[in-house]
Amino acid sequence: MKEDYTKYLSYDNGKGILISSYDKVILDRYQISYQNLNSLTDLILRVEKYLEEYEDEELENVLEHLSEVHYYHETNK
Repeated sequence: MKEDYTKYLSYDNGKGILISSYDKVILDRYQISYQNLNSLTDLILRVEKYLEEYEDEELENVLEHLSEVHYYHETNK
């Protein structure tokens, strides 16, 4: 039986994006807006764009986590 990864995602922006509390803290710290986005893909692209200009290990970890969530969300349909 596959584990339900969504139990680790505690914040919902109301438009279908679920993220962990840790991800939310880091995104807020870097003022990366996610509240009005409609998809996890949009959020991933926004983080990637930020990382093109600035190197940050914490934000890279968030990007990796978001990418994993996106992968599992898309493959479990």
